[in-house]
Amino acid sequence: MYFDDVSFFFANDWAGELAAIREFNDENELRKIGRDRSLPGVRPRTSSTWYNSIYACHILDHEARQKPRERSELTIGAHHEFMASGHLY
Repeated sequence: MYFDDVSFFFANDWAGELAAIREFNDENELRKIGRDRSLPGVRPRTSSTWYNSIYACHILDHEARQKPRERSELTIGAHHEFMASGHLY
């Protein structure tokens, strides 16, 4: 989600979009809106001015969060290779 009024000097938690996000989070136990922490990742720095305005909605009761996944052992080298491959983007 893109919130265009969260990075200005007048943005605050008591009015506008930040207040709406807080109110949404307070009213919804299993749905939460938070800043997208994956940015910038491998994205161009030329677009970095709007990265702080991108948020994600976390669906805390989604099936993917409820069922444990089987994971194989991952060495630090394999982890680095995976992260460098760009598979997450």
